[in-house]
Amino acid sequence: GRIYAKSIKDSNYYNLNLTDHFAGSNGGVIYIKETMTNFNMTDIYLANNNATTGSGGIMYIGGKVTNLLMSDLIIINASSGASSASNAVYGGGVMYVNGALEKVTFDNIVIVNSSAKAAAGVIYATSVTDVNLFNVSVVNSSAKNGIGGAVYFNGAATRLNIVDVNFTNVNATGNGGSIYLGGNVKTMNFTNVNVINSKSVSNNG
Repeated sequence: GRIYAKSIKDSNYYNLNLTDHFAGSNGGVIYIKETMTNFNMTDIYLANNNATTGSGGIMYIGGKVTNLLMSDLIIINASSGASSASNAVYGGGVMYVNGALEKVTFDNIVIVNSSAKAAAGVIYATSVTDVNLFNVSVVNSSAKNGIGGAVYFNGAATRLNIVDVNFTNVNATGNGGSIYLGGNVKTMNFTNVNVINSKSVSNNG
């Protein structure tokens, strides 16, 4: 990967071109190991980034992040676990959250060709409190041997807010062609969400 963050209060990245990065394990571009208060990525082009035998094609969060903002991004060809012989645990073509994330916001993002060897072609998270997706377009995303073609959440969340989001050609071999929710969500809002040609190949949703 490119960035390894162990324990930083604030981390901000603006107007960057991050292409052709990979990690042999987790986090093709960014690996957050421990505690961080604010993480911000704005106006960034990311292409051809992957975690070859791990999770999180672009970002892997193993610690605790209070507020994560990703805005005005173009993401092309992100993948996780593509070179692994196993289908287990390798999820999150773009992001994998294995720690704790209090608030995450994706705002004005285009994602094209993202995939995971297992679950969640875009985001895999087990512990996120507040999730916001605004003006996001996901095209050609897949969970090749798992659930949640684009998004996989499996934990308790206070709020899930998805507004002006398009899923096109998003598929999973398991449940949830576009989105899989495996935990309890207190408040859920879907506004102006378009799903085109999304399917769960062998199961439900």
